[in-house]
Amino acid sequence: MIRTDKNVDLKLNKSLNKKLVAHRFRKSLESYKKNAPIQSQMVKILLENVSKMFEENAFKNVLEIGIGAGTLTEQLIKSFKIDNFFTNDLVSESANIAKDITKDFACNQIFLEGDIEQIDIPSELDLIISNATFQWLTNLTSLIEKLKRHLNSGGIIAFTTFGKKNLKEVAEITNASLEYLSTTTLKTILIDSFPRVSVFEKTEELFFDTPLDVLRHLKKTGVTGIQSSVWTKEKLRNFENQYESLFKTEKGLKLTYNPIFCLMEKN
Repeated sequence: MIRTDKNVDLKLNKSLNKKLVAHRFRKSLESYKKNAPIQSQMVKILLENVSKMFEENAFKNVLEIGIGAGTLTEQLIKSFKIDNFFTNDLVSESANIAKDITKDFACNQIFLEGDIEQIDIPSELDLIISNATFQWLTNLTSLIEKLKRHLNSGGIIAFTTFGKKNLKEVAEITNASLEYLSTTTLKTILIDSFPRVSVFEKTEELFFDTPLDVLRHLKKTGVTGIQSSVWTKEKLRNFENQYESLFKTEKGLKLTYNPIFCLMEKN
């Protein structure tokens, strides 16, 4: 069983509306890749580390969680030979993206629509992988246990998420943020159930000309699924004034990303 710190509540984002999350990501599918450079960098780093853990370049059964616009899907199918490729997302339109990406590869691609915390998943998986999705979970411990049960011995779980400094500028002004975990807490969750665990983080910054550009960036990457409140003229004006005052640098208006990388191997 996964050991947990008694002071850590691992039932995260309890008030998260996943229907709203799906709606926002559905609207951002076409704009996501062009506006998510950090997430694209995360894919590259994640796959490099998977390659280090798994000496061969072939998997029989792979599950990708939260494929979205296919940023990871595309690089994964190019990097490894996959026999059975199970792809998952909340958004049904992602099925067409997965089909288009994998059509020229010799793999059996099967789309699993729905919330990964709720749906049934296949067994005997060799690799379970996900990029920039696990921050939207409501119970990380429960999902990790579920995934482990469906993972072959020697199989790998590899995912990225975000840490406590993620989008901290927006959170400071709006008081709206997901409940992010630290690398220390993530290691605590994983270390007893997996003999080989790697958890590390990075801090990256993007710069924008105006506060509105920051908001457009978030909208085009689907991150606005956190809350459904309406931006009034007064609220928008206050946001612009505070962002300019607090986060202006010589490079522009700063927005921080805090990606975390987690990789583990089952006995």
